[in-house]
Amino acid sequence: MIKLKSLIPESFFKSFIALRVGNSNYVEIFKNPSIIEIKQSRSSHRDEVGAVLLDDDIYTWNRDKALHYEAMKQIDSVFNDMLPVLIMLRGRSCTVYVTDAARHTKWYRQPETKKYIETHPFFQHYHIEDISYWDEDINGKWDDIKDEGDWNKDMGLTESKKSKFGRCYELAGRYVSSHHDAVLVHGELINKFTIGHPKVEHAWVEEGDEIFDPVMNRRFPKTVYEGIFQPVPHKRYSWIDVIKITNTTGNWGPWDTQ
Repeated sequence: MIKLKSLIPESFFKSFIALRVGNSNYVEIFKNPSIIEIKQSRSSHRDEVGAVLLDDDIYTWNRDKALHYEAMKQIDSVFNDMLPVLIMLRGRSCTVYVTDAARHTKWYRQPETKKYIETHPFFQHYHIEDISYWDEDINGKWDDIKDEGDWNKDMGLTESKKSKFGRCYELAGRYVSSHHDAVLVHGELINKFTIGHPKVEHAWVEEGDEIFDPVMNRRFPKTVYEGIFQPVPHKRYSWIDVIKITNTTGNWGPWDTQ
């Protein structure tokens, strides 16, 4: 067990994640965790475990309490050698996401990364259902990952001039186009991170009882997301809708169909 050597930055506590977790000033990081320690590493609202692979070792912690970059700084090793992953556990099966913290390591979008995960000692006890890449540029299956410019070129897509909230329409649309049980939502919500909390146009993803917000790169229970951001849906789209409309319009929206 490793305790953080320094407090998590104040800016982290001002975020929604800290409000949900509470003001803990340390997080337990387990090296090669036991079954009990894996349970302690799980997020409170889903079977989500923050982890770092390092040689044949694995370090795990409750990702509600610290994001990957902050936890990685506390592990006494060369930062470049660490592989940050998010593990979704379901019994003896799991899905592994390489997170955007990999940008700071040698593993970022490297072909050998997938093989390293598949052969790591920790995962010999689990059936890996999927290995995906999850960052602010793309959410999807490993084999579908390309340079963003090439991807847009292949699709013939251009950036929407009407987008008012960064790349939310693009990221949410891209996610739904490859996750067929997800629903793309265009609407508006209250921006809690701007003075005055103005209403802004936004796009997010509904998956069952959860909402995935691609701008924050976080999943929320639907009731929590609605309570904090007060979203007002204007239009919902299935993955088929997304494919058809992007092919017709050549952009990610928002679209005049709504």
